[in-house]
Amino acid sequence: MPFIDPRIGVRVVDSRWVRHAASSKADILVLNRGPLPAPAWSYNKNTSSARNLTWLATLRALEQEHAEPLSDIFADVLSRLDRNDDHDARLRRSAESDTTKLVIDAALHSTVSTFLPSLLTTLSKLREHAGHRPILETKKPVLWYGSWFLPVSCAPDYLSVFSSESDPKRLLVRLLAQAEAMDNPWSAYYNAQGSYYKWCALLFSIVCD
Repeated sequence: MPFIDPRIGVRVVDSRWVRHAASSKADILVLNRGPLPAPAWSYNKNTSSARNLTWLATLRALEQEHAEPLSDIFADVLSRLDRNDDHDARLRRSAESDTTKLVIDAALHSTVSTFLPSLLTTLSKLREHAGHRPILETKKPVLWYGSWFLPVSCAPDYLSVFSSESDPKRLLVRLLAQAEAMDNPWSAYYNAQGSYYKWCALLFSIVCD
């Protein structure tokens, strides 16, 4: 059943299609999982100022409190992130020029602490698929389809940037610049996660090998 993610307050829908995947007549199975959305409560009218980034510290605390079952696999990486970044102190003394970097740091922490462990759990379940034929051990090709970036709404060239920039890294830089110019840290948080999706491809190749 769908449930509310305690970290972000957003309803998460279960993958009911999984039980049909093994018996499907499709020749190829394509998997995808989009970036984590910004917390619903970060849009609260009392705290949603674009320069009020205290929600990043709150989100980090919730990610630690409601850890994913397999997050211990990435414990070493997370400890380095926490050790090298006194997040609360940086939020208190941050200037406007630090906004994008703070959001990118938060996106990296969310990717390592939540997205990757959750993806690993899903892939493991697909491999086991108790009571059914294991999905990831069939002869069907299984492809990982990465998510694309989110346009920064209200930016003057929010659509043309996609047609004028084909390199993902340069496109991300332009999108982050747009988000900062439009005081939109939520779009920056979403898009910054895409810069770490090569980890997802690596993880997928390891589990499905």
